[in-house]
Amino acid sequence: MSELPSVRFLRALCAAVLRDEPPADAAARAHAALQELWGGQRSLVLEVQFTGFVARGERLGGVEPAFLRAAGQLIVSRVNRLGFTPEAELADVAALFEIIARLPAELGEGGVMGAVRAAAPSGIYAGTSTGETYKPAPKSAPAVTSVPAGASGNVAAPAYGGAPGNVAAPANGGAPGNVAVPADAADSGNATGGNAGAPAGMPALVDAAEETPADVAPAGMPTLIDAAAPDETRALEDAAPRDSLAPGSAAPAEPRDAAAADVPPPSSAAAEPQTAVPSAPAAPWGSGVGVDLDEDNELSAFEFVEDLGDLTSAPAASPAPSAPSVPAEPARADEPAANDMYHFFRASSSGRADEESAALPGLLHATDNMSRYDDLAESCARNALRHLRAGDHLQAVALLEALAMEAERTDRTRLYRESAAQALRSVGTSENLPHVIDLLQFVGNERDRVLHVLFFLGGEAVTLLENHLFRTPDAEVRRAIFRRLVRGEGGGRPTVARALADSPVRARAILELVTLPEVDPEQSVRWAADAAASADVSVRTDAARAAAQLGGRGGLRILVDLLGDGDRGVRRAALHGLASMQDPASVPFITRFLNDNADDDLQLAAVAALGRTGSADALPPLLAIVNKRSLFGGRKAKSLKLAAIEAIGLTGVPAARDVLASISSGSDTDLASEARRVLASLS
Repeated sequence: MSELPSVRFLRALCAAVLRDEPPADAAARAHAALQELWGGQRSLVLEVQFTGFVARGERLGGVEPAFLRAAGQLIVSRVNRLGFTPEAELADVAALFEIIARLPAELGEGGVMGAVRAAAPSGIYAGTSTGETYKPAPKSAPAVTSVPAGASGNVAAPAYGGAPGNVAAPANGGAPGNVAVPADAADSGNATGGNAGAPAGMPALVDAAEETPADVAPAGMPTLIDAAAPDETRALEDAAPRDSLAPGSAAPAEPRDAAAADVPPPSSAAAEPQTAVPSAPAAPWGSGVGVDLDEDNELSAFEFVEDLGDLTSAPAASPAPSAPSVPAEPARADEPAANDMYHFFRASSSGRADEESAALPGLLHATDNMSRYDDLAESCARNALRHLRAGDHLQAVALLEALAMEAERTDRTRLYRESAAQALRSVGTSENLPHVIDLLQFVGNERDRVLHVLFFLGGEAVTLLENHLFRTPDAEVRRAIFRRLVRGEGGGRPTVARALADSPVRARAILELVTLPEVDPEQSVRWAADAAASADVSVRTDAARAAAQLGGRGGLRILVDLLGDGDRGVRRAALHGLASMQDPASVPFITRFLNDNADDDLQLAAVAALGRTGSADALPPLLAIVNKRSLFGGRKAKSLKLAAIEAIGLTGVPAARDVLASISSGSDTDLASEARRVLASLS
C-alpha cells in the first residue's frame, strides 16, 4: 500500500532534520508530496511532541524511530509546531529544511526562529515552545494594467451571445483611470473569460487601478470595472444608475456622447436579454482572504493556539453606496487559498476568553452528552495551557484540577473519565510540565491542587517533581511535595531509597522530611537507620538528629549504635540526641563516656547530656563525678566537677536541691561556691 502524501512529506522532513540526506534533496521530495496533498486539503499543520508528530489530533506516521529522533531534535531546538500552505514553493521548503538540519549550536543566538525570520519563506508557519511564532508576510495583489485592443487580457466586454459570465459595460467617455478599448467582434482576445467579442466600435472599459473585492450585481445589471478616482465613480453612476434597474432587467442604452450614440445596435440574436452571472461569494470574515496582516493591522497581535478552530464570524462590511464592481475571478482549483492557515494564529480577546474559561469546569461537570463532554474537556486543556503561558496561575490551576477531578469521578463511566484524563495529559507534556511545577510557589490550597494534578499525571510529572523536591530552596514546598509522596502509591519509599543511595545532599534533604507527622513512624525509623549506615559522615550526623526527633525505642536504638561511631562529631551528635530524648533508659549509655579513657570533650558532652535527661537516674553518676578524688588534680578534673554540678541543677528533679545543698557545705570552696550559685538559680 502506498503511503499518504502527508506521511511522505513527514519522512522527507525527518530525513532533513536527521541529516540523512542533503536538505535540498529532502525538500524536493517534500514539495512533491505537498503538491499532491493540496488536492485534498488546504494546509498541513504538524505538532512536534516527544512521541512523534501529530496532525489534526492524530499521530502521523506512527512511532517509527526516525520520526521520534527527528521530533526530539526539533524539540531540542524548541520547535513545537510547523505549518505549510500551497503558497510554499520549492525554494521556501528548501530554506526551511536547511535551517532545521542545523544543530542548535550552529544557529546562533536567534535560534531556529531567528533563522526562519531571516529566510522569510512564504507559505510556511512556525512556532516554538517559548511562545515565538513566525507567519509569512502577506502577498500584495498584482496591479491590473491596461490592455491594448486586440491583445489577450481581462477586458470586460458586452456579452452579446457570448458565454455566460460577462455583462455589457457602457462606455465611460474616457474617465481618468479607465482606458476605452474598441472591441472588434473578430478579436476574441478582447472578451473576458473567452466570450465573443463586442460589436465593432463598442468601447470596453479596462481598469487601470488595483483590483478591489467584487460585489455581486443584480441580474441584468451592467457590471463596471471599479476605479479609484471620484470622477470615475460619478461617471459610472451617471452611466448606470443602480436605482433605475430592477432585478432581471437589462441596462438602458443611453449613450452620453455622439460617439456612443453612433454605435449600431446588436443583432437580434445578440440582443436577447442576458442575465448577469453573480460573482463567486465573498470570502467570509476570518478566512484571511484580502486581509493585510502587517504590523499596523489590529489583527497582527496574534496568539499561538493549539487548534485550528473556526473564528467567530464578524458582521459583513457594508458595501459602497454607489460604486459597482466586477465579479471576482474564481480561484484555480489547483491553487487553493490558504484561508485555514489564518487559524494557525488567533487574535486574542482576553476579557471574553477569561469569562468563558472560568465557566468551563462547571459546564464539564454538568454535561451528560459525550460529544459535548469531549469538546469541553479539550477546551479546558487548551485554555489551561493558554493561562499557563500567560502567567494566569489561578485560572490555569482551576482548569487543570477540574480535569483531574473529572478523571477520578466514580459516578462517571469509563469513557468520560478517559476523555478527561486524555485532555489533561495533552497539557502534561515535557515542555509544559515545568510551567505546571512552577505553580508550586503559590501557597495554601492552590499548592495542594497543583500537586493533585501532577500526581494524577504520574510518570514524568512525578519524576520532575522529585527533582524539584531536592532543588527548591523553599522548605515549605519540599514538605508539601513529600507529604503527597508518602500519601501516594508506595508511600514515598522509592523516592527515599533513591535519595539515600544518591548524593549526600539528597540524603540529608530527605532526612529533614522523614520526621514529618504524616509519615508512618516505623517507616521513618527504618529510613533513619539506613541513613545511619551511610558512608558519609554528614549523613550519619543528620541521621542522629532525625533519630532523636523520632524518639521511641527505634530512635534510641539508632543513637546507641551511633555512640560507637568512629567519628567524634557523630558520637557527639548521638549524645545530644540521647539527651534531648529525656528518656531514663538513655542514662546508662551516656554514663559510658564518663570513664577516664574517654575524650575530654566527650566527657563534658556526656555530663551535660545527663543533666538534660531530666531524670533522677542521672543524679548518682553526676554526684560520683563531684566526689571523685583524682590522683593528679588539675584544671581538667575541676572543670568536669563544675560541669557535673551544673548538670545536677539541669535535671530539675526535687532531689537535686538536697544534693546541691550537701555540696555547698563541702570543704572545696570552688565547688561549694558553684553549688550555691546553682541552688540560688533554682529558687
